[in-house]
Amino acid sequence: MLTRWILPCLNVIDGRVKKRLLGSERLLDVGDPVELAFKYQENGTDGLVFITDPK
Repeated sequence: MLTRWILPCLNVIDGRVKKRLLGSERLLDVGDPVELAFKYQENGTDGLVFITDPK
């Protein structure tokens, strides 16, 4: 039987998690990556994927 995993992806730009607004090029600051990782862990996620801005 296949197992489903929950793997949230966090886009990290300049040390902050950002989210692109639909239909816009604007980025919304969502928060600190470490704080969000702890929140996801408390809610039972199976892992995290951090996507970083290559500079």
